[in-house]
Amino acid sequence: LRGVKFLYKAKCKNIVLFTVGLEDPQKVRYANMEHAIHSTKGLEKSKIFHLRGALDQSKLKFFDKKIINWVMKSHKNPTEMDEIEKLLNSSNNLNFVEKENIQPIVEYIKNLN
Repeated sequence: LRGVKFLYKAKCKNIVLFTVGLEDPQKVRYANMEHAIHSTKGLEKSKIFHLRGALDQSKLKFFDKKIINWVMKSHKNPTEMDEIEKLLNSSNNLNFVEKENIQPIVEYIKNLN
């Protein structure tokens, strides 16, 4: 995990991380990623949340589109990627953002000591 040195140098007590992607967080296994994060110095006790985001293809540059195509083709969960690919082909925009999905993050932060 890159860019976390400042966290343990600053001796942050409570770290909240969240991921955002197109895949449904209810269908994805995050065990390997979470293990890597919790194995990183300074992030051992961090809390991780996973959210579903949005994509506006009209705003992507050529290189970004190539990366997305590469990720889609090399993904380990073809069923989920097939669903996203169908949605991408039928629309220029994907938006899975729902404001209520951040409520668990807000509640967790409110309850920190």
